Amino acid sequence: MVLADDRSWHVGVVSAGRVEQVYVKAGAAVRKGQVLARMHSHDVHDMRAAYLSAQSELSRAQAASALAHKNVECTQRLYDLKAASLEELERARQESTNADTTVRGAQIVIERERVHLQETLGVPAEAKPGQEQESELIPIRSPGDGYVLEQDISRGAGGRSCQRCIHDWRHPAPLDARLGQ
Repeated sequence: MVLADDRSWHVGVVSAGRVEQVYVKAGAAVRKGQVLARMHSHDVHDMRAAYLSAQSELSRAQAASALAHKNVECTQRLYDLKAASLEELERARQESTNADTTVRGAQIVIERERVHLQETLGVPAEAKPGQEQESELIPIRSPGDGYVLEQDISRGAGGRSCQRCIHDWRHPAPLDARLGQ
């Protein structure tokens, strides 16, 4: 039997890991977005560490930027009093601009790490108190409404695949039986 490709999905994850929880079995009806299973992956730890590191870098960059802005103000006052040269003032302004650019770069890195955690892996960027353990597990979700036709996972299994196929129940599927295949 062959199912229509436009109404069936192979379900898996973008990260390798170990299955910790399985919520549905073959034959179960599922809805789009429903969590089918959860898996532990070291990618979550690595990405969350990168996210926290990026936050630290942003804090450092913001402090350096604030100092650079104060330096511009101070150098401007000294220049107005003829106690600093135009070259010193321009250098202070350039350092301030560079510091602002570093802040923007750090913000971009934080956003990239947040998107990877939340949208790609499906876990929160920051674990809420009391939910640390669940926030470490990647949810494996159903891509559509349908039935789980095959299940290729169990708790403790490693790898990348999950429920092998979910078939859309909203449209009757023409059966396509091919002999000898």
